[in-house]
Amino acid sequence: THEWETYVSFRTRGRGCPHCKGSSTSSPELRLFCELKGIFPSTQHRKKLGKHEIDIFIPEIRTGIEYDGEFWHRGKEKKDSQKNRDLEDKLVLIRFRELGLQRISDSDIIVNKRGLLLTDVKKLLKTIKGICRISNSKTLARIDSYLTLNNWSDSSLFKKLLHEKNDVQFEKSFAHLFPNLAKQWHPIKNQPFLPENFTPGSNKKAWW
Repeated sequence: THEWETYVSFRTRGRGCPHCKGSSTSSPELRLFCELKGIFPSTQHRKKLGKHEIDIFIPEIRTGIEYDGEFWHRGKEKKDSQKNRDLEDKLVLIRFRELGLQRISDSDIIVNKRGLLLTDVKKLLKTIKGICRISNSKTLARIDSYLTLNNWSDSSLFKKLLHEKNDVQFEKSFAHLFPNLAKQWHPIKNQPFLPENFTPGSNKKAWW
C-alpha cells in the first residue's frame, strides 16, 4: 500500500519499498565508522539517543556524525534542522551533506555524490579538533597521524561490514545473470566479495 518516488535504475537493480525495508546503512556511512573507530575506539554505529538515531556517535567527545545522501534528504531541510535543535544540548552534531543539499549548519561538510574521499574524513577530523575539547594526548596523536595518511586506515573492516550488509537476491545477482563473466572474477584479490554479492548494474570496481 506504500507509494514512493525512486529512479527506474534503482528498481531494476532490486531496490524495493524503503518503508518496508526499513533504514539501511550506506557505504559512506560504513566507511566513516571504520575510519573513526581506529581513532576513537568507543565509536558506535547507529546509536539511539532519545527519539533520534545517530549514524555515528563518539561518546568520549560527545560528538555525532550524520551522512546525508542527496536522494534521501532532498527537501528534508526542516526535519534535519529540527534534529539538530533537538540534540544541541546533548552533543556536537556534524553533518556530511551531499552536493545538491543545502547547508543547515556552519559545521556541515559538503561531499561529492560519487562517494566519500579520504580528504573528506580529514576535513571532519580538522573540524572535530576545532570545535571539540580533546584532552587525551593519545587521541590527538592518532588524529595527527591520520592526517598524514595517503590511503584508508581500515579497509579490511570496511569490506567485512559491507559484505555483511549486502542483501542482493541471488536471482538478481551478477553471478546468476552473467555466469560466464562471473567465472573471470579474481578469486583472491576481491575477497571477501563474490560475484553473487552484486547486481549487474553495480559500480563496484573489481579485479578480473
